[in-house]
Amino acid sequence: MNTKLKGPEDFKASSDWLHKFKSRHGIRELQIQGELLSADSSSAENFKQTFQLFVEKEGYSQDSVYNADESGLNWKALPRKSLASCQEHAARGFKVSKERVTIMTCANAAGTHKLPLLLMGKSKKPRCFKNIKSLPDHHKTGKVLLLLDNVPTHPSAERLNLIDLDYQVMFFQPNVTSLIQPMDQGVIEKFKRMYRKQMLRRLLLNEGTEESVVTFSKLLNLKHCCYMAADAWDNLTEENLRNA
Repeated sequence: MNTKLKGPEDFKASSDWLHKFKSRHGIRELQIQGELLSADSSSAENFKQTFQLFVEKEGYSQDSVYNADESGLNWKALPRKSLASCQEHAARGFKVSKERVTIMTCANAAGTHKLPLLLMGKSKKPRCFKNIKSLPDHHKTGKVLLLLDNVPTHPSAERLNLIDLDYQVMFFQPNVTSLIQPMDQGVIEKFKRMYRKQMLRRLLLNEGTEESVVTFSKLLNLKHCCYMAADAWDNLTEENLRNA
């Protein structure tokens, strides 16, 4: 690099020089995340054209086109940062919870209808659901098109399309979901932020001392997770869904 910059041969950059160089040229460190480099943009464009023709031919409206997607949720993970006064030099922490559930979000393209969240955990019969007889159930009637990502865990489209003649299932092509999967375009991200907000609200109402934080974490169960997730999902607006 020094040779390309035509610098002196005996030049050796110190860590302080490197820090100032990055600051001077606006170079910053970013966390590498997502799957965008693995995405196939040409396949995404082909799918969009094929999908548009199919929707027009079959007569689907935005109200009847749905998308569903799954995501992991670390439902018990508390924040790793906190505000402190100038007299406080450290904030004691605790072991990060790795308890995780899978949630599935589903809504139509118009943003007018959200299906209740599907939540999948590890326990077959969690103790916190004792005495709970049933959960709300909603379903869409009429002709519906459902878009799903192409993963091996999903049953085939042929098998799914045999369940109900009014329901048509279509899979995205491989390696295009990070580009055009609607739920990946900010919906799941905002849901998780709203979930964190619900959890922090409960924590702050729970006195907010160090002892109460530990107690809160221990008493938090899957039923609380379901209520907070449902509230977070309800707080997503039509505009949030429509923009995706």
